[in-house]
Amino acid sequence: MTVENFTARADLVGRRVVLSWEARPGAAGDAAVRVRRKERDFEPEGRWSLVYDSTAFPPPGAAVTETEPPGGGTVESCERDGVEVLRRVRRRHGDGWRVEILDVAGSAAGLRPGTAYYYELVAVPPGDGPDGGPPGGPDGEPDGQPPGGPDGRPQAGPVLRAVATPTGLHRSGALLYDALPEIYRRHDVVRGPEQIGAIPESTPGNGQLRRFLDVFGAALDHLRSRADQLRGLQDVDTADHRLLPHLAALIAWEPSADRGVAVRRHEVKHAAVLYRITGTTAGCVLWVRRLTGWDARIKEFWRNVLVTNDPGDPGDPGGGFHGSRTLDTSDPRVMAGIGRFEDTASYTYDTGTGPDSRYAHNAVGIFVVPGETTEEVLRLRGRLLSGASRFLPMNLRPVVVIETEAERRAAVDALGVSGATDEVVQ
Repeated sequence: MTVENFTARADLVGRRVVLSWEARPGAAGDAAVRVRRKERDFEPEGRWSLVYDSTAFPPPGAAVTETEPPGGGTVESCERDGVEVLRRVRRRHGDGWRVEILDVAGSAAGLRPGTAYYYELVAVPPGDGPDGGPPGGPDGEPDGQPPGGPDGRPQAGPVLRAVATPTGLHRSGALLYDALPEIYRRHDVVRGPEQIGAIPESTPGNGQLRRFLDVFGAALDHLRSRADQLRGLQDVDTADHRLLPHLAALIAWEPSADRGVAVRRHEVKHAAVLYRITGTTAGCVLWVRRLTGWDARIKEFWRNVLVTNDPGDPGDPGGGFHGSRTLDTSDPRVMAGIGRFEDTASYTYDTGTGPDSRYAHNAVGIFVVPGETTEEVLRLRGRLLSGASRFLPMNLRPVVVIETEAERRAAVDALGVSGATDEVVQ
């Protein structure tokens, strides 16, 4: 079975979310469909709540009322202690079915209005759960990983995701009704039918006029809730993750498209901190890791520029500026460090702007040891250079130096130096 077009939206009636998807049968038969929910993000960690399991419908202890709405299909309403806890609507759609699930959090209180809920749907071939049963972890809760594996058992389909923010209840219908002259309310005694059919929200005990105004009241509740939710649009911790790019644009930040929701929230929330350390060694290290994933060592090449009139500062806390001296070619440690991060030699000023022109007052070296393929390294290097304006002032020029452990070892061996003791090998 193929499951697609998974969506989530706030129901017109507050504190509820409508989930829908399309399912087409396949040669292997119907799949087990499970939907789960959590707050803030889609990360596997955290508390997930099971919303719907096709292999365990209806929920235990729930009474089911099945009706046929106009246009065909079935509406299955599950009630527990007189309260609707789940509803499933199935309608024919082409050669398959369109399924809708009403999520009310399994209680009369419903979902929290104004809270963004993150839903995941996974369809698993029959018998692909533990012991041939439905997929998931103990106690019927999802285990965070799609079932199936490389052992020849059927694989689960792709995880489908959706986000929705339910609205609240403000009793707008009752307020409209109470504002009517009492004579209209006194004669509003025509009750509705006991069989409510496709509209379980309808209350048969109310009069005809009250039920009519409840239709407009639900819409007004929805509009008011949407207006109330505008106050939280700029709350980075709770806003819908789809708003993060817009919030980032307000502070000229570019969120990481390949990172999880939690990481992107953290980036936007603490972007001002990164802006304050622009041009510092710590800022360069953080930005290199963010743009490429590499752990970098940062070196200011002005320390290696030949200066004839400066004897150096022995008390330099940086420990690198020793003044310009004749290169001691008999020192294996000095020779092994030439061209590397540990280089202490002095060079004439490089006036070029290419990748090999590194010894200049405005050049900053970014030493990295990547583990990717050559093509991937070149791509990430280009991304790093193109984004250098984010972490370096405009008058500084980055130089990316690619190091490998093999090159380091070859340089040490060529000088006859032991990598463990830095002593000449006899």
